[in-house]
Amino acid sequence: MKYHLLFFTWIIALVPIQDLANIYSFPLSMDKNPIVEENIRILMPAKGEVLRAGDSYKITWESKLSGNVQIDLYKTDKFERTIEFAALNVVGNGNVFTWQIPSDITLGDDYQIVIFDTKNKDNTSKSEIFSIQKKKKLSKWLIIGGSLGFVALVGAIVIILGRPRTTRLPDPPNPDE
Repeated sequence: MKYHLLFFTWIIALVPIQDLANIYSFPLSMDKNPIVEENIRILMPAKGEVLRAGDSYKITWESKLSGNVQIDLYKTDKFERTIEFAALNVVGNGNVFTWQIPSDITLGDDYQIVIFDTKNKDNTSKSEIFSIQKKKKLSKWLIIGGSLGFVALVGAIVIILGRPRTTRLPDPPNPDE
């Protein structure tokens, strides 16, 4: 009996774990269902895209469902806030929601949008990772310099167009008068 147990142990050690998994048909991954049909697919924001705090942005997606979806914002895989509770969702790629990005949002390079069907949360899609950065403002000196340059240009045009068109010199003053 001792020899049979030793022999059986060696046989199991020689069979790779993946082959055992295939023989008994159980997945090694933690996914519930590794083959999931994608009913919702987020088109925008795209991978690496930079959104600006305070601006409005069009979130777009395509869907195989109709009804309403919820749009959530995640930062570093943690729920940040709900963007919209019930955005209209139609079959096809015409789904658009305009998001006014809050000015006080935490800036970062690790945001994702999650869209899911409000009736069936198994129908979920996650966007690629994108950034939210502060809004670029023009320097007040750039604005002042640009304004002064515009005024100077207009002044030069007025002077050039406002001068007399004759090439004849005026008569010299008469000393007798």
